[in-house]
Amino acid sequence: MGRYDEASEDFVAAARSRPAPELLLMAGKSMEAAGKFPQGAEAYRHALNGNAALAEARERLNLLEERHSPPAASHKR
Repeated sequence: MGRYDEASEDFVAAARSRPAPELLLMAGKSMEAAGKFPQGAEAYRHALNGNAALAEARERLNLLEERHSPPAASHKR
């Protein structure tokens, strides 16, 4: 996992110096591969804030939210 951690840090640093949604997408993919799902989702959200038409970021975010969000509480009366 160390290589994914390094890659995500590199992509985030690059995005800070030259804001580009595609770099945030790559950071999100690296974080996701390293098992850092909340951080990956956040990177995808930032990528979409920069470019709402970035389909891959939207798809990856949707998958993470479906797979890693807590189950909805049931309401019993």
